[in-house]
Amino acid sequence: MSADENTQLDTSKDAPAEAAPSKHERPPQNKQRPSFETFIQMLTEAITRGPTKNQLPTVVRLLKRGFTGEVRPDQANQVVELIKDYSSADRLAVQLTIALPQKPSGIARAVLNRLRSWFAELTGYPGEQADQDRLLDLTHWIVAGNQKPESPRFPADWLRMAFTCLASERDPLVRCEAVYKLLSTIARAAKRDRSGPFSSDSQTFLHEAAQLVSATTIIPRKVAAALQFAHPMEERFRQHEVVAREARSELIDATQKVRTLGEENTKLRQQLELALTRENELRRQSERLAGQVSAEQERTRELEKFWEKKTEQALARQRHELATALAHDLQEARLALDRESPNTGMALNRVRGAEEKLHTIGQNK
Repeated sequence: MSADENTQLDTSKDAPAEAAPSKHERPPQNKQRPSFETFIQMLTEAITRGPTKNQLPTVVRLLKRGFTGEVRPDQANQVVELIKDYSSADRLAVQLTIALPQKPSGIARAVLNRLRSWFAELTGYPGEQADQDRLLDLTHWIVAGNQKPESPRFPADWLRMAFTCLASERDPLVRCEAVYKLLSTIARAAKRDRSGPFSSDSQTFLHEAAQLVSATTIIPRKVAAALQFAHPMEERFRQHEVVAREARSELIDATQKVRTLGEENTKLRQQLELALTRENELRRQSERLAGQVSAEQERTRELEKFWEKKTEQALARQRHELATALAHDLQEARLALDRESPNTGMALNRVRGAEEKLHTIGQNK
């Protein structure tokens, strides 16, 4: 998981503010921001002062104030490397998450973004995938928790790192519901260790409400803080109501469409039955006509054979008659010419007679 250094979170304005330092912990007020070298020195002193004194407010204040000049990436990396060795780095990230809407310095934003990326690597925070349910992925990751054998389930540092990562989700509803599921998982785990499974029924709700209103002085801030946890659920419930109304409307429309389609289907079925009946009649007619055509074709073939035979016989007879006539004329012409005194006139007449026969046959074709 990575984030742009200029990205701002859309967290609630009602989020609790960081603990105010005592008068003894407050450094002298100085409107002038320190140089980067002085800032590093002051931050190092605050981080390494030791566990006997809570220096977290001082560290937060230094980061929110920042130093002079634009924040360079190498400067931001140097500050983050220093904070990684800080025992309260996870708590610092949570405090910076709350402080971001208040427009802190650029170094505070850069540190938070880098800490988020570091926490995401340490906790195996799931990356976004376009084809998956983001809230479902985050829920599975939260339920899995910290599964290291040497660590308790849901250790404090893991929970703070998880909160810091979840608070950077872009979708406000996903962000709020994921944080709610994180707190719910903690509550369920704690209940199982003590007095049975965690419950959120009406009796438990009344019990918790009674704790708020039975106090000597009812503190509206605490009531508002308790109600704030229900806000993302109320928003999602309103969305579900809208979706449900739209679904009911779509169901009514779909039912009407189904009824209309059923009527149209009945009409089409009747038309189909009529068409099938007509098709059967046409098929029978087609088969009958096909039989008639087949019989007619057979009769035509027989007639063709008959006339072919008749034509062949007539042609054979004609050829025989022609051959006989031509042979006679040629024989007569030969006899007229094959003598001591050839009769050329007679021979010529016989040749002319043969030409006439051939000419007559050519005209009769």
